[in-house]
Amino acid sequence: METDRFSSFWAMKWADLLKIEERSLDRKGVMAFHQWLKVCLANDTPLDEMARQIIASSGSTYQVPATNFYRANRSPAERSVAIAQVFLGTRLQCAECHNHPFDRWSQNDYYSWAAAFASVDYRILENRRRDSNDQHEFVGEQIVFDNPGLSVLHPVTRKPAAPAVLGNTTPLPDDQGRRRALAEWLTSPDQSQFAHVQANRIWSHLMGRGLVDPVDDFRSTNPASHPELLNALTRFLVDNHFQLKPLIGAIVDSHAYQRSSMPFEDNQMDDPVNYARVVPRRLTAEQILDSLSMAMQVPIRFNGYAPETQAIEIPGVEAVRSRSRAPSEADQFLKLFGRPARLLTTDEERTCTPTMTQAFQLVNGPLLQRFVAHPENLLQQQLAHHDNSETMIENLFLSLISRRPDPGESNHFNQYFSQASSQREALEDIAWALINSKEMLFRF
Repeated sequence: METDRFSSFWAMKWADLLKIEERSLDRKGVMAFHQWLKVCLANDTPLDEMARQIIASSGSTYQVPATNFYRANRSPAERSVAIAQVFLGTRLQCAECHNHPFDRWSQNDYYSWAAAFASVDYRILENRRRDSNDQHEFVGEQIVFDNPGLSVLHPVTRKPAAPAVLGNTTPLPDDQGRRRALAEWLTSPDQSQFAHVQANRIWSHLMGRGLVDPVDDFRSTNPASHPELLNALTRFLVDNHFQLKPLIGAIVDSHAYQRSSMPFEDNQMDDPVNYARVVPRRLTAEQILDSLSMAMQVPIRFNGYAPETQAIEIPGVEAVRSRSRAPSEADQFLKLFGRPARLLTTDEERTCTPTMTQAFQLVNGPLLQRFVAHPENLLQQQLAHHDNSETMIENLFLSLISRRPDPGESNHFNQYFSQASSQREALEDIAWALINSKEMLFRF
C-alpha cells in the first residue's frame, strides 16, 4: 500500500466514479484532477475530507483540481444525482418525474436536493472545442463559483424549490456557504450512510461483491446481506478517521479474504453471498494489459503518454482526441476489455463481461502478437541466458502465472520444446498458451 501503484490503482477507481475524461474536462483538467486524487490516496487523506473538498470546491479548474467535478456535471440534476450515488449510495433518478417506486424518496425530496446545487455557476475563460456543435465539449480554463440567484423550478408548482439536504426539510443557507454546509452534513458523524457506502465499496472491490449489492443502491428493499459485518466495517472506518489503507489492511488480513477458490465438501454450493470461498474474477482491462507488459517485458504505448506509462497510470480515457489519429493498440485493448467511457457516476459502468472480440484479441490480436513476437522480450532473454528448456519453461510459468509448472505440465511442454524445429517459436507457443490460460486472466 505504500507503493506508487496503490495510489495509481485507487485513483483510477475514483476517476471512473467522478467522470474524469477529456471531452468535458479537457486534457489539462483531467491531469489536474487525477493528480489531486493520486496525491490524496498516496497520503491516505480521509475519504470524508476528500468528499468535502469535492462538494464545496470553487475556483479555477486548473488551480483547484476538485472543481473539475462540477465541470463534468453541468446541471443541478446531474450534480445532485452524482453526489447522491457516489457518496450516499442512493439512486435518485426515478424521483425526478414521480415519487420513487422502490425507495422512500419523493419528487419533492429530489427537487429540494437538486436545488442545493443550483447555485453552481461557471465563468468560461476560453473554449477551444474541436466540434463547435458539441455543447458538452470544453477545452480551456473555467472558474466555478456560487451564484445565489440561480434556482431549480419544481415541475408541479412551477416555483423555485427550497434547497435542503436529502430527506430533510431543514433549508440550507442561500449564501456562499451552502455547499460547504451540505458537505459537512453529508460527512458528519450523524450521517452514517456516507461511511456505510465507502466501507461497502472497499469490501466489494476486495471481495468481488458488496454487502449491499450493487454498491450504489442503498435502500430498504435492498438490505445488506450481513448487516452486522457492514456495521463493523463502518465503525472500523470511522474509528480510523476514514482512511482507506487501515480498512484494506484489515480486510485482506481476514479469513474471509484469504479463503481458497477451490471447492471443498463444505463450500461446494455456488453461494457468493456468503463468501464461503473466493469466486474467481477476471482481471480488469488495465490489470491484464499491465500484467502482460511486465511479464513479457515489452513496453506498451498509449497515445499522448510516455512509453513507460502503465495502464493504471492513465488519468483519463482519450488523451488524443483526433479524427485523423486512430487509438493505439493498447487504447483499443482497454476499451475492448471493459474500461468505461466515464460518462456515468456508477461503479457498474466498468464491465468484465466476456465477449467474442476479447477472445479474438487474445488468440491472435495485434497487441498479443507484439508481446509474443517482440525481438527483445522475455522469450529472447531466456534464449540468450539459458540453454536448458526446463529452466526457460519454468521462468515463463513464474513470469506469467506466478507459479512453477507441475510435473505433468513440465513433461508436456518440455516434450513439445524438444520436438520443435525452432526454439524461439516453441517458446512463443508456450507463452501464447499461458497468456490464454484462466490463471493469467483471472484472480482466484
